[in-house]
Amino acid sequence: FLNAMHPDDRGTFQRDLELVVAGKRAHEHFYRIVRPDGETRTLHELGEATLDEAGETVLLSGTVHDVTERVEAERTMRELNAQLQNITNHLPGIVYRRVVKRDGTVEVPFIAGQLLNEIRLDGDDHGVKFSGLFDHVHPRDQALVTQRLQETVQSLQPMTHEFRVLASDGEVLWLQSSSHPHRTDDGDVVIDGLLLDITERKNTEEALRQSQKLETVGQLTGGIAHDFNNLLGIMVGNLGFLERMVQDDEAAAKRVDTVLKAAHRGARLTQRLLAFSRQESGPKTPTDVNEVLRGMEDLLKRTLTNEVEIQMYCDDGLGAVEIDPGELEDAVVNLAINARDAMPGGGALTIRVHERHIPSSLAMLIELPVGDYVQIEVEDTAVA
Repeated sequence: FLNAMHPDDRGTFQRDLELVVAGKRAHEHFYRIVRPDGETRTLHELGEATLDEAGETVLLSGTVHDVTERVEAERTMRELNAQLQNITNHLPGIVYRRVVKRDGTVEVPFIAGQLLNEIRLDGDDHGVKFSGLFDHVHPRDQALVTQRLQETVQSLQPMTHEFRVLASDGEVLWLQSSSHPHRTDDGDVVIDGLLLDITERKNTEEALRQSQKLETVGQLTGGIAHDFNNLLGIMVGNLGFLERMVQDDEAAAKRVDTVLKAAHRGARLTQRLLAFSRQESGPKTPTDVNEVLRGMEDLLKRTLTNEVEIQMYCDDGLGAVEIDPGELEDAVVNLAINARDAMPGGGALTIRVHERHIPSSLAMLIELPVGDYVQIEVEDTAVA
């Protein structure tokens, strides 16, 4: 019989058998045998030892059953459970089963998911994990989550809703909850649920809404600036006539000149607003970058708060560059707005303009032709 036993199991079987004979072990063993055709089978041996008056083992009796299929099924089940556990542990969310008993008590036999690690819900008690998850629900959403849990039990209908939780680092995460309830024959309500992290989708939707708002503001700004520019044109034209009429009156001419300069500044401001609201790129023309940026100082001061100091360092003597001035203004305004939002307590916004030569080694990396360029640096004093 030992010759038919699998070589890897013989030593263990013999040692266990010696312990059985010595009365130190129950007569139960699992081992493998190799059939003449080479097939390996798993056997389960169960029996008892008969002792004499001196307490010595004189007989071993029992049964041997072929449990190959059962052992294989158990091994397959363990592998499937391990795979399922691995999948759920890495799921970007949480999978759970919640059971509401007939007496109103609640059990959570299963909960898993990568999101548990982000919220720092550790331990082996699934019920504690589920309760801990509810403790992390955003205060403004706790009433909604409680209501949805109750409605799911009462209606026995699938339900989907969204709510926020607070991660361990304080970050607000958006979750989408999908629950599927059913009632068992015992009257218990079993709820299988899935919570998915939809924070990135929510952030994208919010960015889209802000972009649409900005587009609307741009269109409104363009319309107002266009009308205002027409009014300024009439004012400038009439001020020009008035300036010639009072040229012999020094005091009056000075006052008209002051008003005319203010009108020209207003016209330049409306031109920048029109450029900012323009949806399509304008023609590229030789442009003095220093002149464009210096002309934007008034616009930047109005865009930023009083707590943000604007510092501009322009390298005089730069050559003209072929660009769309409106696109440059849009880019600088966007950077200035981002800097303002990043410095709610105030700070400094520094703009530097200087010439830079791009050599062949760098040109290949940034995909630009070799040559001389004008470099614009925008820097803020935000912490991030």
